[in-house]
Amino acid sequence: MNPNSLQRSFRSRKRTGISVARTLTVEGDIQPVLNYLASLGLTKRQIIKVISAHPPVLCYSPEQRLKPFFDILRNAGIPDPVKTMVQRPSMLGIEPDQGLRRIIGYLRESGQSPDAIAELLATSI
Repeated sequence: MNPNSLQRSFRSRKRTGISVARTLTVEGDIQPVLNYLASLGLTKRQIIKVISAHPPVLCYSPEQRLKPFFDILRNAGIPDPVKTMVQRPSMLGIEPDQGLRRIIGYLRESGQSPDAIAELLATSI
């Protein structure tokens, strides 16, 4: 997860580090995510399910985080990446380049088919 997306830390003389949530704006943060999820074909009910299961998604940039995430799944041959994500919204917490690409690479090297990779992502991660 991007450390700057949800929380920021500052130094205090009394504590070594204190985390506070950053303020989200509807227009700048939340609406672009909702629009992107809707553009993928998710229903309102599915969007609510995704947000309820993984609230940090509201802090993600559609262009910098969500689009690369789905591009990696598509390039791996996952038959329906959106369905896979809706089954397991918490997988959105995996960094696309550093984590997801490595996981899929490992599963490919171990001989897993794209369908099996989708099933593992939806049920195990």
